[in-house]
Amino acid sequence: MSVSRFLGTPPPDKAGSSTAGLFHWQAGVAATDSFVELALSLQAQTETDQTSEFYCEHHEDYAVFRPSSGIELVSVKHRGRPSGAWTWSSILKDGGIIHLYERWLSLGSAYRTRLVSNGGLSPSTPNGAKRLQTAADVLSGRHEQPTARELELAEESVSRLARDLVGNLSADSLPEKWRRLDETGNACLELAESARRFLSALSLDCERSHVDDLRYSGPERYVEPVLEILDLPPHLAKAVWGAVHDVFAERMRSEGKGQSSGLDTLISIALNEDRSAAQRRVLSKQRVSCNEVLSIIRRVAADPSGFAISPSRLAPTTLAIKLLKGGCTPTTVRSAERFAESWRDNRRRRTADVPGNSVEFARAERLLLRTASIAAEDASRETTERYGPEMWKLLNERITPQLIHELPLQRDETLAVGGICDLTSRCEVWFSDVFDIDLERAHLNREGIFGGGVR
Repeated sequence: MSVSRFLGTPPPDKAGSSTAGLFHWQAGVAATDSFVELALSLQAQTETDQTSEFYCEHHEDYAVFRPSSGIELVSVKHRGRPSGAWTWSSILKDGGIIHLYERWLSLGSAYRTRLVSNGGLSPSTPNGAKRLQTAADVLSGRHEQPTARELELAEESVSRLARDLVGNLSADSLPEKWRRLDETGNACLELAESARRFLSALSLDCERSHVDDLRYSGPERYVEPVLEILDLPPHLAKAVWGAVHDVFAERMRSEGKGQSSGLDTLISIALNEDRSAAQRRVLSKQRVSCNEVLSIIRRVAADPSGFAISPSRLAPTTLAIKLLKGGCTPTTVRSAERFAESWRDNRRRRTADVPGNSVEFARAERLLLRTASIAAEDASRETTERYGPEMWKLLNERITPQLIHELPLQRDETLAVGGICDLTSRCEVWFSDVFDIDLERAHLNREGIFGGGVR
């Protein structure tokens, strides 16, 4: 399967930018991947004309073209914290695995595929999404020495996925012979083999930062290592992140260097282009290359003041909106965002592959929720409106050494405060009466409080 088929084939529908409620997070995820690809290229000292390229909103949310391995279709799905980790059923439907298979199949079953999400995968129980990941790792060869049980689970997953494809895909997406289960309740052998090939081409990348975290964690985690390779100072990271993010956001809107319009039609006529050639030319406006990312970094380094991000602007996160609505100052908002990110980083590190620590953090959050609820009751008695500052003060007073000793922390009171801030971002703690977050976000944006979308 040639790359030209991917570039020259019009998608059956818009991949996602027209309906993505978390558009800026999606652009941030793509920007993150561009820094990864650039770092790999720089470390390998690859020639500049052989770096990876990104094609936005074509068949999927974006696709990565790597000269060494071809096209990878990438679907991006944000999962709200109250929804919990992906299960087998939810990741196939809401997580877009069924849709990703459909696109993969329509393009000749030739490309690699990846689901990017922040949702995490539920354990490898019968309905756990971890079971899907195990099958993909075993069948792709990423798991070099699978156990007999893992091999068995991989085969079971192939059969189950094939059955689910029959039940969830529209009839015209599959060849007629593939559309029915046999008398034993299984899919035909051809569809099972297709499911096997799809799983061997699939990666599940489901531990990304939450929408409220990425704008703060992105520069440090993903830009600073690239700057280090280039021997550039780390203080450029935020400006580089903002500039590269904005390029991806622009290309995902299909704006690029000029939208497809009537002029494109006249150009096609003048050039006597066929439909495929015209599609490839228009798609160039949705392309971001690693060379372009590198060029942006060098422009920022040459003129940092021209790309500086105004420190007076806040990000429109759920946590920021709640604190502002409660009457807290921007200084408190920025502190809370940093504390919350420290808590999340601590939780991610401490719970990675250690189920017992997940239980400990759940217990810690219950203790912090109790502390926050008492502080909210006491603060709201002082005033019926905008009791955020009083509640913030009480919380900092009541995070005592005794309470910290009960938590799985590094004996740091700011981490405990960060846990409460994280609970606030998940709508379990409020610094005021309950209100409509989206309406307040729109109001604060109109007032110019925020500097644009969540990055």
